[in-house]
Amino acid sequence: MSSALFHDTVKFLAGLEPIQLELEQLYEQRFAALASVEPAVLMRLVETEQVIQQQLRRQLQQRTKILGDARREKLVATNLRKLLLELSRFVAPHGDIDADQYRQAVEWMKRIEQRSWTLRQTSWTNWHVVRRGCREFTEIRNLIANCGQRPVDHKGGPGSKVTGGALIDTVV
Repeated sequence: MSSALFHDTVKFLAGLEPIQLELEQLYEQRFAALASVEPAVLMRLVETEQVIQQQLRRQLQQRTKILGDARREKLVATNLRKLLLELSRFVAPHGDIDADQYRQAVEWMKRIEQRSWTLRQTSWTNWHVVRRGCREFTEIRNLIANCGQRPVDHKGGPGSKVTGGALIDTVV
């Protein structure tokens, strides 16, 4: 059964890598669209992201099944990296898993983990850009709504000469 579990894990990795590459491409396109302020492109990317999210959900279901199968085989593994480590004892000549295939799977796992880290960083960068853009938009909207004056809760105190934010000099 360990061989079947190993092959399911390899199949999972094979399915996850193209999704990661697609997500990496999407994040790059999103960052470019944010930088060039292209709302139509951003909306199109939302649709693409939803498709990728569905693919990731299917992968998560497959991962859950693999880890459940591992528990039924009495293998202690809370993630696929630990599962591969557990499966190392079934590598030939002691077991039925080919040693070369096992080494390739471990290298594949390392690439996928590295790409996951990069995707988290890129996602964080995109989120930060969007958040900052929203904050600046709100500042401009408030300045317009208040005829160039900051709302009372933003003023520096009595006698303060605050006339606008960093984006707009409302004195001019």
